[in-house]
Amino acid sequence: MGVFCTCGRISVKRLCPPVGAGQEVAATSLPSYFPATRSRGGRGLLYSEAGKSGIARYNNGYQQGQTMNRKRVTIFAAAVMLCAAAMLCTAALPLASPLHGAVRLTSPLTRLTEELTAQGIPPSAKDFQMSGTTLVKYTGAGGNVTIPQGVTAIGVSAFYGSGLSGVTIPDSVTSIGLAAFSHCSGLAAVTIPGGVTSIEPAAFSHCSGLAAVTMPDGVTGIGQYAFFGCRGLTGITIPPGVRNIGDNAFDNCRGITGAAIPRGVTRIGNNVFANCVSLAAVTIPDGVTGIGKAAFLNCSALTAVTIPDSVTAIGEDAFKGCSGLTGVTLPANARFTVIAGGTFSGCVSLSGVTIGNGVKTIGDGAFSRTGLTGVVIPAGVAGISRYAFSGCDSLTSVTFQGKIAPANLHNGAFENMGDLRARYLAGGPGTYTRPNGGFGGTWAKQ
Repeated sequence: MGVFCTCGRISVKRLCPPVGAGQEVAATSLPSYFPATRSRGGRGLLYSEAGKSGIARYNNGYQQGQTMNRKRVTIFAAAVMLCAAAMLCTAALPLASPLHGAVRLTSPLTRLTEELTAQGIPPSAKDFQMSGTTLVKYTGAGGNVTIPQGVTAIGVSAFYGSGLSGVTIPDSVTSIGLAAFSHCSGLAAVTIPGGVTSIEPAAFSHCSGLAAVTMPDGVTGIGQYAFFGCRGLTGITIPPGVRNIGDNAFDNCRGITGAAIPRGVTRIGNNVFANCVSLAAVTIPDGVTGIGKAAFLNCSALTAVTIPDSVTAIGEDAFKGCSGLTGVTLPANARFTVIAGGTFSGCVSLSGVTIGNGVKTIGDGAFSRTGLTGVVIPAGVAGISRYAFSGCDSLTSVTFQGKIAPANLHNGAFENMGDLRARYLAGGPGTYTRPNGGFGGTWAKQ
């Protein structure tokens, strides 16, 4: 608490100056236990020799208090200096230096931003993890992203599931890695720069919102699952330089309505256009030698297809479930010898097909549950497997041009088709008909 000394000044939370024996002070200045007598004039107390010990204790306490105050002042001054230094660094105050010219004290974040800007890289580049010129990982919040100029490669899964809504890929990029943009469901469009020659496997898989893709003419290969599950993709232009389309490359791209396969492609991989339910037209060029398994599985909007003379093999289930397919043109002198199992199974609108002279085997379920009304089995066919024509309820005419050994004509080849097998084995080559389609029925040789 404050005390009054004889000069009348008030001292708040500190001790008054030290006093000595015989010194006159105000009556309220010192603790009451100090022995004293009233001074002449009655203005204060005159301490006797008897009060020396009490005064000594008082003076000692005063000196200790002064020492503590000096320590507090020293600490406070140091704190103020540190704060001032920090403020100078943050504000980047210019300092004059006779040796080095103008010097700026900047924070680490400010220096990083300035360095990126000097290199032509936007400040958001801090969201990119780099290894040399390879973008290894994007760690930002998504949205519209511009990849810095100078990046030459986008690494494996670099943007996987990152929440992109748009991306600008610079011309310096020559490689887009495995699953680089996989599961970026908000990505709406992408333009691949001219230096890229290959779309790696799963590069844009599961980009369900992707509606447009522009690939440069220099692309020669499209990897497996490259655009798998891009359900929003409505059109695709495959560059003329493409030589290989990997398995499942456009599988489940439900919005694609048409596709023209370049002349340089020699094989259409397994499931390449499987489940492209909006695909209404496809051009298979001469030069293609192989059509993979389930290549056009469940392309329910596809209405017609022409198989070129160059094809030597068609995989199982290649056109299975193409419920809108009404016409198939096969080569008259087909180079493939087997119509594989399930090739046209479930093509309920397919009413007619010409089986080429080179075919020797019709596989399991090859034409099961189709809309065929009549079919000619060439003389070169030596075997028909189980369920080959099972469930063809509309079939009313079958012509056998050659003789097939009973062991090679499976018991279930014409399952649910009445007595056709038995009639043929008994009557040999010729045309067999039944008056009505449907389940079962009695066949007669014409």
